[in-house]
Amino acid sequence: MADKKITNLTIENNQLQLDLKEAQKQARYLDLIIESKGALRVTQIAADYGMSANKFNKTLLEFGVQHKVNGQWILYKRHMGKGYTDSHTFDYQDKNGHTRANVTTTWTQKGRLFLYELLKDNNILPLIEQDDIA
Repeated sequence: MADKKITNLTIENNQLQLDLKEAQKQARYLDLIIESKGALRVTQIAADYGMSANKFNKTLLEFGVQHKVNGQWILYKRHMGKGYTDSHTFDYQDKNGHTRANVTTTWTQKGRLFLYELLKDNNILPLIEQDDIA
């Protein structure tokens, strides 16, 4: 009887240790998000997942987060107005030397957390949480 109890407690303890390890990995990434200030380009967030910006944007398109309008990634209506993104206008010179304006989307820390939860729910983890890297 006592041996069975010890065995069960050992199994439970091992499982709790595994759960704690997973929670610690998640906490490290969430700490990075919380400590970061300002908006991020998608390239920066994509790098957290070991993806290119192009692949990351296409992944978000597949999950119904965003779509491209006139060269800019825009959130679908259900995600708009939640403080996930900002738009920034910047000037550049075209090949003829004319000054042009372009608009780009950047992600807020709130948006980064939204993406983290969405991707995690779809079994896509940042590199810092992946077993073979962390």
